[in-house]
Amino acid sequence: RGAVPRLAVALIVILAVLAQFRQWPLDVEYAAADLEGLGASDAVDDVSQSVVRAADARRGVRPMVILPDTYLPRGSVRVAVALRPTSVASAGTPIARVALTHLDGALACAEDIVGPLSTERFTVASIHCRVKEDGPATLAIFSLGQVDVSVARVRLTWNADPLLAESRDLGLSGL
Repeated sequence: RGAVPRLAVALIVILAVLAQFRQWPLDVEYAAADLEGLGASDAVDDVSQSVVRAADARRGVRPMVILPDTYLPRGSVRVAVALRPTSVASAGTPIARVALTHLDGALACAEDIVGPLSTERFTVASIHCRVKEDGPATLAIFSLGQVDVSVARVRLTWNADPLLAESRDLGLSGL
């Protein structure tokens, strides 16, 4: 587990440097098993045969994947999560919750992912968030204790903010 903190520090530094240059789109992807989590385990997935973060329903609600206090650039970001319920979820059953929180506790976004989703393949669920300023934020994916669930990958993608791009084109600053 000593490699995980070093990897996190390296990614924070890379994101901080990239944010200064604003090369768009900015795209960062993580294997869920490389991130933090509580009450979940790393396991080889039966379908993909890759290492995933797995959480069973019987242990209830808990953050199964956490990207803590990571420097993120401001702007509109799409959070994409590749997940698979490993037990059947009926229509409307909450499977997982994705939340991105600013350092001050304000939510950039939070959304539940609900069933039905295929148990035979990973589905990519995407939500859109708004990071209000450059700085630390925490991404958490919660198991909601309704079904067993596995998470394979997490991707964050920033596209150029049209308003900011327009303000740069006009020579305006501070927008």
